[in-house]
Amino acid sequence: MSKANLFAFLLLGFTFLNFQSLNAQTHSKLEIALTHIEENAKDWDLNPSDIQDVYLNKSFTSAHNQVTHLYLSQRYQGIEIYNAINSIHIDVNDNVAFAENRFISDLDEKVKSLSIKINANKALDLVQMDLGLSHQSQILGSESSGEWKFDKGENYLEDIYVNLYLKSFGEELKPTYAVLIHPIEIDDQFLYWIDADNGQLLQKQSVMHKCSFKNEPAHIHDELCASKIETLKAESLEVLTMQPLGPVPTY
Repeated sequence: MSKANLFAFLLLGFTFLNFQSLNAQTHSKLEIALTHIEENAKDWDLNPSDIQDVYLNKSFTSAHNQVTHLYLSQRYQGIEIYNAINSIHIDVNDNVAFAENRFISDLDEKVKSLSIKINANKALDLVQMDLGLSHQSQILGSESSGEWKFDKGENYLEDIYVNLYLKSFGEELKPTYAVLIHPIEIDDQFLYWIDADNGQLLQKQSVMHKCSFKNEPAHIHDELCASKIETLKAESLEVLTMQPLGPVPTY
């Protein structure tokens, strides 16, 4: 074996071992976080069924103090609950330094129905009808369970995301489609909430920060003056999944 091949082989082996080590560390921290949730469930007024379906949404480790921050999301019968997030922060000695709970309690009582009679395509059609725009958006695929991506085509500035959640409306959690859409001709980005059972429009929000200086003579207005809201989800459609829990504590 040549020196170059030997070096490549050793580098590959080191990379694999390092990856395995990181995976083991994350798994260990996750076990600590899940145990912490179980041990504190009563103090947080959570029933066993409320924490039956929990998954790791995001995690990272701070370089300056090696504190690992884990953000866990709550689901009910496989459907993610919007903004139901528990953050667990674990120090280098595997002690929980800080935890903040946003899980929803009494899910069995608050979820009255899991009936889903319309699909993501229909939810998007209803949104486009409300906006008075074309219904020709082509689905690009499902990036994860409960999430669909549609091509922006010529009518939108960005690809359209549709997510299925259980969302709180009053004291009830309803299966609801969240549709994030940015029409070109309206110059605004909207977050729609569509009832997954009957197609009713439950809520419509503008999620654009707009420039407040464009009418002032000294201000040079350009595309940098309008930006989307910042969010926490790691990979896609962050605005629909993890709303900020506040500043991450420092230790």
